[in-house]
Amino acid sequence: MWKMTIDNGILADMAKKAQRPYITYGLENADAQYIAKNIEYQGFGTVSEIYFQGEFLGKLQLSVPGEYNISNGLAAVAL
Repeated sequence: MWKMTIDNGILADMAKKAQRPYITYGLENADAQYIAKNIEYQGFGTVSEIYFQGEFLGKLQLSVPGEYNISNGLAAVAL
């Protein structure tokens, strides 16, 4: 099964045309299946709330900064 971020408009369009099952994730696109919300920057890390199709799953705490790391962590959650 494919996993792709749909915060990028090009990838969001590709997801719509995919002919195989896929899972979407993102920080900004409300259409994503997995979404990180309420991101807090704490020192050198982050804490964010993770949702799957609108249902709260829990918090993701990372010891590295940056939204790209949150996106990577979200992809790992989607596995």
